[in-house]
Amino acid sequence: MSPEIERSQAPYAQVAAQIRERIVSGELGPGDRVPSVREVASTWHIARATAEKALGLLRSQGLITTRVGAGAVVSSDALIYRSAEDRHRQVARTGLIYTQGEYAKILSAEHVPAPQDVAHALDVELGEPVVRRHRVTYRGDEPQSSSTSWFTAEVAQVAPLLLVRDRIRQGTAHYVEECTGRTLGSEPLHEVLSRLASSDEADEFGLPMPLAVLESRHTAWDTVGKPLTYEVGLARPGHVMTLSNRSESESR
Repeated sequence: MSPEIERSQAPYAQVAAQIRERIVSGELGPGDRVPSVREVASTWHIARATAEKALGLLRSQGLITTRVGAGAVVSSDALIYRSAEDRHRQVARTGLIYTQGEYAKILSAEHVPAPQDVAHALDVELGEPVVRRHRVTYRGDEPQSSSTSWFTAEVAQVAPLLLVRDRIRQGTAHYVEECTGRTLGSEPLHEVLSRLASSDEADEFGLPMPLAVLESRHTAWDTVGKPLTYEVGLARPGHVMTLSNRSESESR
């Protein structure tokens, strides 16, 4: 079945978004060939000029480059921030949480009093004990992003690995689903804001202050509308952050 174009958004932007998603999910990795102008025009049933504009957008974002003899390929220098939602789709597409060369270090997994934003997202009282699971994701030796996942104490009672500083191989979201029997619903909330990093956050990235970062906030509910997880992520400067209106979510 051919990909569909919705007329509510410019066709070139939709095509670029669909190719970008394949890159963000890890389906297309550094050096992999991306469809040519002719292939894009044929696959999406659009004019060549529209196809050229779609690939031009990806090129301007630093996601693809032109290699002699190979045409357009995914740039090896592409800096992509993968949100909780992105990683959930990545697991669905590839079965892997991280792309080649990526890995995470779990720096903390503990009970803490719920701060205001967490209490609101998880629908608990301010200061009520919740689980905080914090990690930094690396490519090689360089930190790329950090994220903190939050869960209620009730969830942690049946999902004890949330309080262990080890990676959860199937992904935190899938583990929580398995342990609780609660399935992620279809309407996660994803918000993005810019702010200055704290000194601790700058230290994690190994960058000097002052440091501007993009923060993503991702709240996911189960199928009956009860909060299941809340994640706050930070992107290292220079990364491309993508937003999707697709109804999937993931928390590592």
